[in-house]
Amino acid sequence: MKPATRKTLLPLAAGLLGGLLLSSAWATATEPQDPMDGPGKEHGLLKEMAGKFDVVTELRFTPDADPFPIAGTSDSKVILGGRFLLTRSVTGSGPDATESLNIMGYDRLQGMYTLISMDTKGTQMNYFSGRRGRDGSIALSDLTRTVSVVMDWDDEDRMEQTIYLPSGKGKETFPFARSVMTEKPKDDSKPADKKKK
Repeated sequence: MKPATRKTLLPLAAGLLGGLLLSSAWATATEPQDPMDGPGKEHGLLKEMAGKFDVVTELRFTPDADPFPIAGTSDSKVILGGRFLLTRSVTGSGPDATESLNIMGYDRLQGMYTLISMDTKGTQMNYFSGRRGRDGSIALSDLTRTVSVVMDWDDEDRMEQTIYLPSGKGKETFPFARSVMTEKPKDDSKPADKKKK
């Protein structure tokens, strides 16, 4: 290995080692794990949101534009011991298709749901946080409080998610994207055993 390469990798290795040491210092064998470290009752909602979905999204780029539908699919599963929900989605087809990746969780220390979202239409990651309302919906806002995401459920197999953007008229917003996600039927059938001849 060349000396220049070693110099480049040294800070990375030191950072990784420091991270490992720091993470192992959080919980030692002599101290019990903090109950706030694990999933709580709010994380049950993430488990309920897991599944495979057909998605129909209506997009509008201006407040007065007619929405146009785009079909897609979404696959969500709980990860890291039930702490987070990982969702991979594809909407549209061909060169206009958009792939997205979302990670949703519940921060027990802050008492808020959190969402990190990224897609193939940009290079930024979007971060949202917010609370669940009395009606059961979850309202999340970005760090600037200009973009919001509202999640609501009609029944246990159907969810609606709406992204609101600024309309350009003061603090007014408009529904930029409204997605209706319907869970695909679970295929519980098993292939029939083939008889040997």
